[in-house]
Amino acid sequence: MFIYQIFFIDKGGFDIQTYLEIHRKKIAKELKEIKREIRSLPEGTLQVHVNQKYYRWFHEKNGKTKYLPKKEINIAKLLARKQYLILRKGYLSNQLYAINYVIDTCQEAKMKLDQFISSSRYSDLLQSTIPLDEQLNNWNKQSYETNPNYKNQLSFTCPSGNLVRSKSEVFIDMALHQKSIPYRYECKLIVVGREFYPDFTLIHPLTKEIIYWEHFGKMDDPDYANKAMAKMKLYHSAGLIPGKNLIITFETKDRPFTFNDALAALVPFGL
Repeated sequence: MFIYQIFFIDKGGFDIQTYLEIHRKKIAKELKEIKREIRSLPEGTLQVHVNQKYYRWFHEKNGKTKYLPKKEINIAKLLARKQYLILRKGYLSNQLYAINYVIDTCQEAKMKLDQFISSSRYSDLLQSTIPLDEQLNNWNKQSYETNPNYKNQLSFTCPSGNLVRSKSEVFIDMALHQKSIPYRYECKLIVVGREFYPDFTLIHPLTKEIIYWEHFGKMDDPDYANKAMAKMKLYHSAGLIPGKNLIITFETKDRPFTFNDALAALVPFGL
């Protein structure tokens, strides 16, 4: 039998910080588009005056005001569009300022909370008393026994900030990070009395089951492939089964692993 690592799980919940992060990115994208469009519109501003029951348009530019007849309605429309975009820009900028303030405040408080939950002084005492979502969020931050060999090969920095051994593992990190799936990298696992360090150990956010992910990157090398098959056979004998609690991905020189491959490997698990 293999030994599961001790881990904390949660039932999920609403994360205001994650929501705001997503909204912040949307606002930043729209602001960028607005600024670009404003640069393409005519200089100056539109003035609209009421003349009895009609409206008259004036183009104000460089301190001068020019009347716009109906035949120049397109200029009036562009200037009206510009004014709308300027007001929209101001509205979004204020939203962005407020979101940044809330996120910064939440991050500071969350950091203190995470440090407390992750502390070995309190974790055992708190296990049955704190919400499971907080336990899961801190599971991958707690210390664990990792692969002590070839530390110098951890030369690839992931967008999440983690260090891994290959570009393919960066893609896996990106996929897990995009799906908000917590993981441990090369966490010690005992299988039939032997020590192994699966590339990734993750928790399914819905079923709360531990899933292991092994990526084999030299499958066109006969010796490497034989060792990979032997490992998978040993895993299977211990109850680690592909499609159930084990993800296995491969690559060769002619068929390199991609980010889309990493995303596709999660689909059978409902991720």
